[in-house]
Amino acid sequence: MDLNLLEFKIKVMERLRSKVIEQITEDIASGDVTALDELLSFVPKENLIGYLSEEDGNKYTSQIDEAMGLVTIEMLKSLTYGEEIQLTENYCLYHYSEDDLIVFNDSVEWEELYTVLYDSKTGKIIFEAC
Repeated sequence: MDLNLLEFKIKVMERLRSKVIEQITEDIASGDVTALDELLSFVPKENLIGYLSEEDGNKYTSQIDEAMGLVTIEMLKSLTYGEEIQLTENYCLYHYSEDDLIVFNDSVEWEELYTVLYDSKTGKIIFEAC
């Protein structure tokens, strides 16, 4: 790739990021974080945690990882509609009654963090960010 083309692409991305930061600042000032929340939903968990202070990031990571590590295929298969399984003090699994959907929740804030998918044949459990 031509160096001038690469430099041009870098400058375009820098201007785009700068414009997005301006818009985020305006949105936050007006109390609207809807678009920011949507944007952050595409950011990998590791990057979000990396933005936090080291203390908060470590605390968040270890608590979530601990709770996720407790989830088993048997547990997921046994959940009935509307049932909740408390994994740790702050996290639980919940099986929605209106949908065949299992979520990993922050049980303190009652916030959905992950949709839990599983394959009982392979034993694979997947946590998809909500």
